[in-house]
Amino acid sequence: MAYYNTTAETTEQSKEYNLSNMKQDEIVLAVAKNLEKPFSASMILFHFPKLNTPITSIRRSIHTLHHKLNTIEPTGKKVEGLFGRPELQYRILK
Repeated sequence: MAYYNTTAETTEQSKEYNLSNMKQDEIVLAVAKNLEKPFSASMILFHFPKLNTPITSIRRSIHTLHHKLNTIEPTGKKVEGLFGRPELQYRILK
């Protein structure tokens, strides 16, 4: 759900309200689009606007975006993740 700034809030406050109205899957997709390159769960977590979000929640959203919403796909490559373990990379489908 989008936030409409009808009360003339500052740009920063408006962004914060908009983020709070987005579902987590939408936020993950928005972060991925802003990266403009293949991404992994750890990369999304590093750029995620909501602090203290568990990486498992990011992974769940990536699973949903891939398997249910078909908006991303795996690249077939792995990168080192946050905890030194390999993670799949994904890209946004055009």
